[in-house]
Amino acid sequence: MVALLALSPALSAPAREGWHPSFADAQAASARSGKGIFLCFTGKEWSAVCRQFEQHFLADPGFTEMLKKDFEPVQLDVSAFRDMTGKEEDPMPEEARLKLEFEVTTFPVVFLIGRDGRPYAVTGFRPGGIDSYAKHLEKLRESHAQQEALLARARQSSGPRRAELIAQALPDIGAFRMAQFYGDLMREVVKLDPENTTGFARDFEIKLGDHEYVKAMREMDRDLRWSDMLALTDAYIEKYKLTGSELQAALMNRFDILRRQQNFPEMVLTLDEVYRINPYNPHGRQAQQFLAKMAQQIEEQSLLESLQNQE
Repeated sequence: MVALLALSPALSAPAREGWHPSFADAQAASARSGKGIFLCFTGKEWSAVCRQFEQHFLADPGFTEMLKKDFEPVQLDVSAFRDMTGKEEDPMPEEARLKLEFEVTTFPVVFLIGRDGRPYAVTGFRPGGIDSYAKHLEKLRESHAQQEALLARARQSSGPRRAELIAQALPDIGAFRMAQFYGDLMREVVKLDPENTTGFARDFEIKLGDHEYVKAMREMDRDLRWSDMLALTDAYIEKYKLTGSELQAALMNRFDILRRQQNFPEMVLTLDEVYRINPYNPHGRQAQQFLAKMAQQIEEQSLLESLQNQE
């Protein structure tokens, strides 16, 4: 089971009837009942879709009754933590900490969490009424049952075949979340298949490395340790021999750090490298835009200095 941090329910709004007041409370109830957890993040103060979800589903007693058959429901409204990045001082409220833990970037978002404490599906607001939503949840639960069956088969296998079954069983919940909650299984795949015969091991190795890189970068960013962030980024690129869009993404991280340091020459060199890798994908186009903007700034600065010299 994934051990989530013990969290304070501070700042949580009073829970509606049938809903738990905090994630910790839902976890405890899940352990007693054997049901999964329906974890919903909303931002009602600034998201119109969240307000629709609230009005048409979350606040409806019929929806709650439907959920309670299979889940322990909990809603966390993160309206006050829209721009939370991890730089804030500890201790953070439950809503803010879990927003980072589950890598929540869009709203509303729902995580279905199994009895083992791991999220196995990501969903959200869906028009169509309670019956339609219930069928949607049932399909997700059926997919989870199939994933559990694959894991059971994997336990009876060995070597690359075991690695392949484990990989096929892992849910599609995003790379960061997969590493966050299924890192132990991903590392097992890497260990079982050192030659990458299944095609999963190399991909998982990079995802795990990226997860550790992001977590370390967040910690350094809190303390404004920019030189350490640059060193870590360069080491990350070298360790995993990044190429293509993966290398571009890491280099754009490097550019962002250099921009904070106002290291103009290195900024230009880094953007130029991103552009030369692939000028046509999103990273390449973004680098081109930054280069054009910086060139314009240089031109404007030169013109200003020229006018000042004439005076």
